[in-house]
Amino acid sequence: ELLRIARAFEIPVVEVSVNWTEVPGSKLHVATATISMFLDLLTIWFAYTTGLWKPHPRASLEVIS
Repeated sequence: ELLRIARAFEIPVVEVSVNWTEVPGSKLHVATATISMFLDLLTIWFAYTTGLWKPHPRASLEVIS
């Protein structure tokens, strides 16, 4: 959603790599996390496409450098 809002306000976005370390005993379940993320993305896409959600035009934007 933040990427969609950044695009709407023409805010530049860069990709940053992350070093991932597997931690024993992690509670992440790949299958359920994937389904949950897909549903979240589908909700965001639907809400912005249909106009249910819109970035607030008077939102205060501050550039962080």
